[in-house]
Amino acid sequence: MGDKLPGEYKTVCQIFQFIPCAAHSLNLVGVNAAERVLQAKLSLGQIQTIFMFFHASTQRWQGNVIEALVEITTNDNFNADSVAGADSLLNTMLTFKFLLSVKIWNHILHNINICNLTLQKQSNNLAIASKKLEALLSWLKEFRINGFEECLSESSTLAEDYDIDINSGFIDKRQTRGVNRKKLGELSEDIAKELTNLQKFKLEFFNELLDNLISEMSSRFAQLRKCEEDFGFLWGAGLSAGTNDNSLKCVKNLRLKYPGDFDESKFNNDFKYIQHQISALLPDGRPLCDTSPLELLQIIYQHELESCFPNVACALQFF
Repeated sequence: MGDKLPGEYKTVCQIFQFIPCAAHSLNLVGVNAAERVLQAKLSLGQIQTIFMFFHASTQRWQGNVIEALVEITTNDNFNADSVAGADSLLNTMLTFKFLLSVKIWNHILHNINICNLTLQKQSNNLAIASKKLEALLSWLKEFRINGFEECLSESSTLAEDYDIDINSGFIDKRQTRGVNRKKLGELSEDIAKELTNLQKFKLEFFNELLDNLISEMSSRFAQLRKCEEDFGFLWGAGLSAGTNDNSLKCVKNLRLKYPGDFDESKFNNDFKYIQHQISALLPDGRPLCDTSPLELLQIIYQHELESCFPNVACALQFF
């Protein structure tokens, strides 16, 4: 249903802007990015298999998953299916490829979760959401450059604790199927064959996953960033800054985007004087930079200021 809403509203109003829930869209970023990367999808499937294996357990294993699997494979009290399942999971988990995959996902999902939690706060607004998403996008770009070496170091330390060979888990299917040029980009076949397991894994898993995440982040939240650019000067830090070149530019852009709804000269005057009115009416001496669009609109109507500042009130209602 959500995919149909933008089109349905566009038939009623051509200048309508549809902005989906930022938190839900952020979840879809990870889902869609992983779905297009085979190695990433495989590692998530393996983690899900581990969860499903233990979900029917009558006791909590906490973080002792490997110890629990070892106990199952060496205990005569478990049935054949449980023993076979535990043995298969152990063979998967006790590989360096699995450790490295989990470390990479842990870093990515941890930062996505932090951003998602802030997006769901009641105090969240468009400006804050836009900044949080920009911060996450910036982190992803930086992680794309330096993150693999960090995860590799952490995984190597963990592998030493469990005596895991750093070459374990990497199956080079290209030895029998040829080079997958889609995954290795523009590398020639000779160069691709000379790549180590870790280099191939970095290209096929890490680089491709991060590229997809960055692309998804950039495209999915473009509309949100554009809306914040159009209306963000009306409240918070924008309102606190008062009339300046940026606010004059934003007023002009709104008039061009919504022709017939705003008077540019009167809008500039409204914005010039409303800063002082709102500042005086804010409870407990709160600063203007902390205001939200809804709060600002409520103050305008509670104090019957809509006739004094019609352009600002109209713009806030549009938003």
